[in-house]
Amino acid sequence: MERREFLKWVGIGIFASNLPVLIAACSSNNTDISITETTQTPDPISVQTQDGFIPIGTIQELEKDSFILDKKYNVIIIRDQENGTIMALNPKCPHQGCTVKWKRDQNNLECPCHGSKFGTNGQLLQGPANESLPIYTLKQEGDSLLIKMS
Repeated sequence: MERREFLKWVGIGIFASNLPVLIAACSSNNTDISITETTQTPDPISVQTQDGFIPIGTIQELEKDSFILDKKYNVIIIRDQENGTIMALNPKCPHQGCTVKWKRDQNNLECPCHGSKFGTNGQLLQGPANESLPIYTLKQEGDSLLIKMS
């Protein structure tokens, strides 16, 4: 084999071995169109109330989609379908960090990666996760829903 032909095959091999990485880098990870995110979330320091609460959404937004997911502040707000309680939770599954999905018809949250299930108050119902979802302090002022991050 001549040097020129050898180098041609090495180049093709390098390109072919990097092709999956290039395809993965160009593809979008967000294929779930059912998630509604608040898009105009200001900086928390500028909107924080004197008592440390941050506005996340409104009752109308919650009623429209049955949940509010804000990835900037890492919070999901849901309404328990049985008793009407509104909860603010950290949506990251403690198992491997996937974002849980609100299953309104089942009145629970489910991890799409490995099937962990959580109740409306964040309690673990089914593993493989081994702990519950963290809860944020939530309050309602008029139509606004506010959370305290700490």
